[in-house]
This record gives sequence, structure tokens and C-alpha cells, in this order.
Amino acid sequence: GRIDLHVQPVMQLPQRRTRFHEGFAILRPSDAEVLVPDEYMPVLGRRNRLPSFDRAVLTAALGKAASAGIALPVSCAVSAPSLSDPDFLDGLDRLTASFLPDEARLILRIGRDGLERLDRAGSTAARLAGRGVALSVDLGQDGAIDPAALARSGVRYAKIAAGRLLDGAGTDLSELPGQLARSGIELVADDVEGEEIIPELIEMGVRLAQGFAFAIPAPMDALAARGAGRFESPAAAPSERETLLSLRDYLRHAR
Repeated sequence: GRIDLHVQPVMQLPQRRTRFHEGFAILRPSDAEVLVPDEYMPVLGRRNRLPSFDRAVLTAALGKAASAGIALPVSCAVSAPSLSDPDFLDGLDRLTASFLPDEARLILRIGRDGLERLDRAGSTAARLAGRGVALSVDLGQDGAIDPAALARSGVRYAKIAAGRLLDGAGTDLSELPGQLARSGIELVADDVEGEEIIPELIEMGVRLAQGFAFAIPAPMDALAARGAGRFESPAAAPSERETLLSLRDYLRHAR
């Protein structure tokens, strides 16, 4: 099948300036079929294909970013099994040596289980950090958050859903942006779908945010054609945007 890459800007607040691009991969087994990550990841995992898939996505993302003249970093998801695979790590080492730092910069987006596996990678992790490869960790929907431990693992960005950050689900997270910042980590509020919550995020001290409230994603190829950094605003989106409730819905309807 074909891998299509879409990117969405991560914005700096309150200026709403693009800090980096978040990449999303969709898989097209055929022209009539579209698979989003939560559909293809389990299948690839059962077939032990995640390392090869992640390697293909990273190679395509860095190559397209270089050809499009995208100077800002690009964030790409990497699965935990890939970070335990010696061949994948060796390939990532060679790939970043080829592309970085002159052509593009890379942010590896991983889960907490992936962070534990990368910690065990030792010298490879150190070489990646030396080339400017940053780590972004998804904090998920629950679990304790230890900013100092994340910093010791080399984390530069931590992502959390805006809804969890504001609601807390029984836990007061109002101090989290400051706690992370004191450890050298920038918090990214994800899934910001409404304009009305942006002032709340800014007041809480959130300086990076992402979601449909700022821009809809764009195919990476189209971004190269229209100029790096130029995204459609939600108001400029196609009429079916009104029926899309999430990033998953958008990717499922991607052309």
C-alpha cells in the first residue's frame, strides 16, 4: 500500500506562530481504502512490521521536508516496538546522520513505554540527541507525571489533551506547564478544537498548542506546493469539515 503524510502546525501562544509541524501517516492499501493509525498499527504489530513501517515514514518525512524547504522541525510518531529493534535503531542512526542537521530537524513522538525502551538504547540515543533529534512524549489520559524524570530521559516536549489539562479528571493540573518548564520541557496542549478555550490555556501558562482551532492538517506534498508554513484556517476548510469531529475523522476523509 501507499503511505500518505499529512502535517499540522504546532503553534506558539499567544503569537500563534508555527513552532514545528506534527506529522501523521495514513495507509492506503488501495485507492478506495484508507487506514488511520489506530486501524493499521495493531495489524502491523501482529505481523512484526512496525519497525519497517516507522522507518519508511521517517525516511519519507525527512525527504519531503528537505525537498519542500521546510526548515522547522517535523514531529513523527515512532512505536515502542521499533525502539526495541536494533536494526531500526541502526537505520535511524544512519538516516539522521544523512539528513540532520543541514536538511531538516526531527522530533520523535513516542509514548511513555517507548521512552523506557529508548532509555535502554544507550549510545544510539545519545548520538540522536547530539544531532538535534528531540523527544516528544504523549502523557496520555492518566498516570503520574514526573517532570524531572522526563527531563533526565531527554524529553523536550510533553503532549497532553487540552480537555484533560483543563478538566483534570479529579487531578489539578494547573501547575503542570510551570512544573515542566522548570525541568526544561515545553507542554503542548493537543486537540484544541474550539477558540473559546485558548485564553484559558494561555492563562494557565501553556505556550504550545495544536488543533483544528488553529489550522486543519495538510498533505505534505500540497504544503510543498503552496509554500512551507501555509495552512488552511478552519474557516477555509471544505464544507464537510463541519461533520468532522476529530483528527481521526479528518484523516479518514483525507484525499
